[in-house]
Amino acid sequence: MYHEWRYYVLNDPVVNDFEYDSLFKQLQNLETHYPGLASPDSPTQRRSADLTEVSLRGVPQSNSFRWPIPMMQDDLVGEFDEQVKKLTMSPVDAGLECVVEPKYDGGTIATGL
Repeated sequence: MYHEWRYYVLNDPVVNDFEYDSLFKQLQNLETHYPGLASPDSPTQRRSADLTEVSLRGVPQSNSFRWPIPMMQDDLVGEFDEQVKKLTMSPVDAGLECVVEPKYDGGTIATGL
């Protein structure tokens, strides 16, 4: 929760996206192997955006939104498209226009919501 608070509330992260994703994956693995350790306020059990009440329909309070599916692989783009359509209640056949920007630790995809 510390890193989410730094990222979403303070807009001052102390780890990069790659490091955060790695820590998140470690937490997921830990909670999978020891389900009793998972708590309702765990980052794996809720949307990180809840920390700042970001709404995809409204104006976000910050420019950052952590996508629940790390975009580390090309094959996740189709899943990204499906999830955005669900979240925005768009028709399945709606075309999405996305912008991909390279980053030193991954890629960023933005849509014109």
